[in-house]
Amino acid sequence: MFVGAVSLAALNAAPIAATALAGAVLLILLRVITADEAYSGLKPQILVLIAGMVVIGIAMEESGLADAASEMLIASVYGLSPLIALIVLYLVTMVLTELLSNATVAVLITPVAVALAESLAVSPRPFLVAVMMAASAAFATPFGYQTNVIVYQMGGYRYMDFVRVGLPLNLITCVAAILAIQRFFPF
Repeated sequence: MFVGAVSLAALNAAPIAATALAGAVLLILLRVITADEAYSGLKPQILVLIAGMVVIGIAMEESGLADAASEMLIASVYGLSPLIALIVLYLVTMVLTELLSNATVAVLITPVAVALAESLAVSPRPFLVAVMMAASAAFATPFGYQTNVIVYQMGGYRYMDFVRVGLPLNLITCVAAILAIQRFFPF
């Protein structure tokens, strides 16, 4: 079922969320698992945490905090080289992704990336790729990505386990992303 769901998503037959849900429903219909077993895997704390991260992101956008933060970021890199601005944007996005959901951060930071590129009179493409990469690299906390939360609770990990393994992984990913962006997406 897993291979089928991933394969259909990889072939663009349907989004991954739809294929995963269809796979789960098929497991129940084929009596591989019972509905009670499926429901027992849903932890209310995880669902509330995920919903809360999305709500915080919406609140930041609606309250104007996101706009104020973007103005502050643009002002802080004024006069610096596009590379330094790219690194700063990547780091800010990476830190925010550890605190909020990656999708929320990507939505909040994308307009900032475009405005930052425009203020530097360079192509926005490398800045958008940096946001995409940084928002996808949430390894240092259990809250940066939904699967981290699930693994955190079900695997019995401690918060510091994520920091100890995830922070070096975040830094490696940052260096690799900046080098790749410079090479494949010039300013």
